[in-house]
Amino acid sequence: MKSKKIINYSCILFACSLATVMFSGCNKSGIAPIDGNIDQQNTSGYTYTFTGSVNQGFTNGPRVKATFNNPNGIAIDAAGNLYVADQVNNAIRKVTPNGLVTTLAGSGAAGFTNGTGASATFNNPVGIAVDASGNVFVADLDNNAIREITPAGVVTTFAGTGAVGFDDGPASTATFNGPSGIVVDHSGNIFVSDNHNVIRKITPGGIVSTFAGKVINTPPGFANGTGADANFRLPNGLAVDIANNIYVADYGNNMIRKITPDAVVTTLAGQLTPGSANGPIASASFSNRWM
Repeated sequence: MKSKKIINYSCILFACSLATVMFSGCNKSGIAPIDGNIDQQNTSGYTYTFTGSVNQGFTNGPRVKATFNNPNGIAIDAAGNLYVADQVNNAIRKVTPNGLVTTLAGSGAAGFTNGTGASATFNNPVGIAVDASGNVFVADLDNNAIREITPAGVVTTFAGTGAVGFDDGPASTATFNGPSGIVVDHSGNIFVSDNHNVIRKITPGGIVSTFAGKVINTPPGFANGTGADANFRLPNGLAVDIANNIYVADYGNNMIRKITPDAVVTTLAGQLTPGSANGPIASASFSNRWM
């Protein structure tokens, strides 16, 4: 059967801890399978494995044969390339629109080395984002750093020293504590969820500040407000909309929070009490635990 490609992104794309990357909620105008094996099943609400298998591994090649080990963050660039933070393999993987999986950067060994391609090392890369120029930014969890990868695979440290800390200022001296979620807004600012229960901001000029959340010694909790008046509990995944509002998966609070460009934090959906209720956002519930 003739090969097909990704037509657009009217689907939900997510990384699964079973070493796979999956699509869900696709329709006929959304994702066309590259190998054509499930063409007749590519209907609304259908979920399928886009790449990877239940067997953990570190294999490149056609997407139906490639393997991963705990893929975590994912991002798509303007050309339709998919990038995956392959956490346990300490690598950043790339899937082209034609379904070829390669390793963009990372040797597979844990470390904190800059360089090109396999000469660079990561330590539990989790979050991943792509800017308008195709540069990939990685929340390198156990290196407490934000790494940058050019389209040519050259890895540098964009922010963070590697030490655990909570220092704002120039990117070269700023410190983080287990950065996990990361997103780039439409102005080129980078936002990072930090295990100090805050959201950090890095300007295109490399200045790090605390965008929302209380200071380091404040116990995690829940509060809406502006900037430091707000409070989070283990914020994780981040997303941005066209108006540069930031959305936070507030893991420990079982909520989805919203932060405006002016750093005003509100609760978009969820309750402090964990649950699985659907319905209006005021009554819906989420859980950070397996239900």
